[in-house]
Amino acid sequence: MARIHGKTGAVTFSGYADGVGITGWSIDYKCAADDSTGMDSDGVKDFLAGLTEWSGSFSGVYDSSEGKIAAGTTGAATFAAGTGTTISYAGNIIVTSFKIDSAIDSVVKFNCDFQGTGGLT
Repeated sequence: MARIHGKTGAVTFSGYADGVGITGWSIDYKCAADDSTGMDSDGVKDFLAGLTEWSGSFSGVYDSSEGKIAAGTTGAATFAAGTGTTISYAGNIIVTSFKIDSAIDSVVKFNCDFQGTGGLT
């Protein structure tokens, strides 16, 4: 079994370079299971695969040399699990939330939540 360590993962989005300051990302890919049960289903529920959707987040240490992200920003994004692997996902996203944290005893960090629009490849 070939395992992958997340330390070399990357996110590219709207002017952000591969992996610059990124400390993590996640994608939640869902498919609706629509009830198609009829009286002919012998008392057992039946379902059909419905619409799919995906959303997620990425976070990191803020890098002032990179572009500024704000809620409502849209664009193409790529998410790589790690270098040396073919595990990556790409699609267009809409930033739904952007949070930045600045504290006296820490580096400036950010978190970005997004909604995917269109397909995820």
